[in-house]
Amino acid sequence: MAGKRGVYERTPEIREKMRVSGRGIYERNPELREKSRKVTLEYLQTHPNPFKGRKHTEETKRKISESKKKNPWKPTQAQRMALSERLKGNQYRKGKPHTPGSRRKIGLRMRGENHPNWKGGKSPGLSRGRVEYIDWRKAVFERCGDSCAVCRGSKKPVAHHIKPTKDFPECEYDVENGIILCHSCHHAIHLIRALYENGVNSGKLLLIKQLVERGQS
Repeated sequence: MAGKRGVYERTPEIREKMRVSGRGIYERNPELREKSRKVTLEYLQTHPNPFKGRKHTEETKRKISESKKKNPWKPTQAQRMALSERLKGNQYRKGKPHTPGSRRKIGLRMRGENHPNWKGGKSPGLSRGRVEYIDWRKAVFERCGDSCAVCRGSKKPVAHHIKPTKDFPECEYDVENGIILCHSCHHAIHLIRALYENGVNSGKLLLIKQLVERGQS
């Protein structure tokens, strides 16, 4: 309003200009950012939150819910663009893979109840993504090389448990319980094990089983 200094209404265009002009001021001035942080911490220490430790009543919760339903937040085009830029990820890490040590730390931190997919520790089968399994597999390759223990081939070698982990869970990460097998022999061993568990027995299967045991020895 004209004639009254300091009393006026900011139009949406002026608000947008002010928001854009003030964006990134702390990024351009680290000293100002640090000063603002200290002032905020001092204020919070001397002015504690009066609502701390209290809870809203059911009536208050209902009123807040109805108010938000009547006046939902609708972001502007500029706000949507700014949010999109933030969700693109950390540009500092873009194109930079994690080191093995960094991946190990992340794996140890994001496990058990700290993992978003935690289901109470009831996951069936091997935990091939666990740090212990990765270390066990690496140690087995260092101990046995990359040649198959049965056919001495080296096509798609994998680390295999001699004693099944479902029957011997204490040997899951025992390096002595691991051998190297190629893809074909590994598939054959599991097929033989499944057939024997189902009661199938024949001279050919027995011969293959003896060859496998010979390769494991």
